Amino acid sequence: MNSIVGLEVESSNAVSSQRGTEAKHFLLWAWYITGLTLTVLVSSYVSWKNLNIPLKSLPMIIMVSVLYIGMLLNRGQVKNYRSYKSIGITLFYITLGYVTIFALLAILRPYYSRSFLLSSYLLTLLFLVGGILFSRRSVPRYYVINGGIAQALKTYGDASWQYVNHINESVEIEQYDGVVVDLHAHDNSILFKRIADFTLHGVPVRHAAAVFENYTGRTHLNYIAEEGFYSLALPPVYPTIKRVLEAGLIIVASPLIVPFACMVALVIKIDSSGPALFTQQRVGRYGDPFTLYKFRSMTTDAEKEGAQFAGKADRRVTRLGKFIRKFRIDEIPQFWNVLKGDMSLIGPRPEQKDFVDSFNEKIPFYNYRHQVRPGITGWAQIKDGYAADVEETKRKLEFDLYYIKNFSLSLDLLIIYATLKTILTGFGSR
Repeated sequence: MNSIVGLEVESSNAVSSQRGTEAKHFLLWAWYITGLTLTVLVSSYVSWKNLNIPLKSLPMIIMVSVLYIGMLLNRGQVKNYRSYKSIGITLFYITLGYVTIFALLAILRPYYSRSFLLSSYLLTLLFLVGGILFSRRSVPRYYVINGGIAQALKTYGDASWQYVNHINESVEIEQYDGVVVDLHAHDNSILFKRIADFTLHGVPVRHAAAVFENYTGRTHLNYIAEEGFYSLALPPVYPTIKRVLEAGLIIVASPLIVPFACMVALVIKIDSSGPALFTQQRVGRYGDPFTLYKFRSMTTDAEKEGAQFAGKADRRVTRLGKFIRKFRIDEIPQFWNVLKGDMSLIGPRPEQKDFVDSFNEKIPFYNYRHQVRPGITGWAQIKDGYAADVEETKRKLEFDLYYIKNFSLSLDLLIIYATLKTILTGFGSR
């Protein structure tokens, strides 16, 4: 009887908390909708000194409005990337969006107003970042049932984890943001019934594997088979859109890329003997081999003893090679691989066939990383740096599988954002 009363109290408190959350969501969406309206109206007044919007400005206004709405729809994805600050990501996305709008307007030549674009950019930043600050809450608290992958969450300090061996019937569960449990690690009918009661009464219950993914950006290998390989299926349209966007971006940027690449090639020739370019067979999409191009950063006899991992203080690296590897300049020739269709700008790092054959024998599900084109940069590269042995490669594979599982424009943009930070710091280079 006491457990029933306790559950009713928890249910009542949960409903009250839910109502408060719903009211906050209503105010937040009212803020965003008001923001879109004011962004268009205030920017129009700044540009034309009245609210009589010229018909010829509609393409520009539609682009700005679509970007604003797209950012709203993408809010949930941004919040999922807990290892990155949502405000920084939002600033990057909005800035990139306005650069794209300006480029399209300059190329297509419809009417546009610089003052409208500048004022709408500033107002979009104001309302979207303001919404993030308004919706920000304290460190989330989770009621965690010991066992299985739930144990691995203890090390992540951006949440409060209350670990217990069983659900205490007297606990005030509404004080927590949810219950976290690895159901595959338990065989307790009472526990399952209690969790079912929580779910029915509006108390969020989350599988520990999903929470692990959310906080680490990794898909744990032990849970791939249990979840089902369907989770690694790619969306039907985005791969094609991504291919077109990447090729177009490289072609547009080629007047800047080609002269810089020629200069780097010349300096390499002056610095050390040997060709400026280095070619090597790598494994691509579906396991097909292709020739990868890089600027040479090692001595010409670097692989006379066969394929091997690069060390932190690798003597095979030339003087100039240390610099171009640190800032990823040696990767520039791979833009040609992207244009040919061998690679993508973003994806798992392509490996040599000897390594792939070895990893396939030692690491389960390794071949699943070949579902997508390999990339110049990728989720595993920015999250985990360089892998130098089987255990580190297994960990990087978990990041690669997370990327495939969450394959989207949002994640690709985040990787671009993080790659720029990585290039500036030289993280993970060898």
